[in-house]
Amino acid sequence: MLVDLRNTMHVLNKLSELEQTIAKFYEACGEQWTEDGSFWAGLSMMELQHSDNLIRIAGIVNAKPHLFEAGRPLNVVAIETTVAGIRANTEKLRKGELPKPMVLNICRDIELSILESRYVEFVKTRDVEYNTLMAQIIAQTVEHRKQIDRKIAEARTTG
Repeated sequence: MLVDLRNTMHVLNKLSELEQTIAKFYEACGEQWTEDGSFWAGLSMMELQHSDNLIRIAGIVNAKPHLFEAGRPLNVVAIETTVAGIRANTEKLRKGELPKPMVLNICRDIELSILESRYVEFVKTRDVEYNTLMAQIIAQTVEHRKQIDRKIAEARTTG
């Protein structure tokens, strides 16, 4: 079955918003812990790239909807709830209410939830550009989780 173009665009826009929200959270982490500024800046920059990729993907789907089939459904309300939760944590972080170990665990959970949601599967296509952009997002998300895991292990040994 071909994709519902309107719904697909809506989901892609919500996913782009999610990636931007994650980027802002990581940026706030860098402001809180300047000694790790380059770590957080790198994560934030990649999340913004994910958002840009999703916008590009939306353009691809919009231009060639006949090449895309409906895949695994994504719940927009769940995406919106995740965005709201990350925004709330960003505010708590800025107020100094979240200790670093907790924040690192939150970051790992964010990256894991993206991987577990398998949003790459919400449409099916053989379009090379779409698949390349989605594969890039997933590969970078896996790398983010590994980097965060290393930071968690480092925090355990130092503090």
